[in-house]
Amino acid sequence: MAYELYGEAPKADSVRTLSLSLESGDNLAAFRAKQEKRRQEWGDAYVESGRVWTHDNGEALHPDWISRRFSRLVELSGLPPVRLHDLRHLAATLSLLAGHDIKVVQEKLGHSSRQITSDTYTSVLPEILRAEAESVMAVAPRDVPFQVRTPLTIPEAAWQNDIAVFFAQAPGSQVTPGPSERRPNRPPTSSG
Repeated sequence: MAYELYGEAPKADSVRTLSLSLESGDNLAAFRAKQEKRRQEWGDAYVESGRVWTHDNGEALHPDWISRRFSRLVELSGLPPVRLHDLRHLAATLSLLAGHDIKVVQEKLGHSSRQITSDTYTSVLPEILRAEAESVMAVAPRDVPFQVRTPLTIPEAAWQNDIAVFFAQAPGSQVTPGPSERRPNRPPTSSG
């Protein structure tokens, strides 16, 4: 390998806690159990690197080894070329598409501001905005049944600049204001 690793502690402002899903937590616990078994098999020869992901003997994985291994797995999978760092972007994009607040994603990524996260993921925003519009429409009533009991005639004098504002009240309901636009070259219509 072209360079040695130095185990420097991260800067205080770059240390953060990440939450895991229950499934991920279970997977990590199972991995740790396998790692403990390997530690016992290796005995005194096991290297206590303090890392989660290691070689079988506990030695830290070199970043070049991880990158090469990832590239090989991508190649074997038949996926288009993807960099290891792209997984970070994928995770952030999926989180935003799942409807998580951009502040949550910002903290997960360790960005210093929401603006950096927003600027980085602007290509996702149109899809998020569309999903937000759809979710709002999902809670709005779509079909309000009504029955016309007395047709309403809008007097010509009520029209000003092709708009008539009127108030209608049905028995047992609230007073509802509603603008009504008159169609050009058509007489006012009756509505209920």
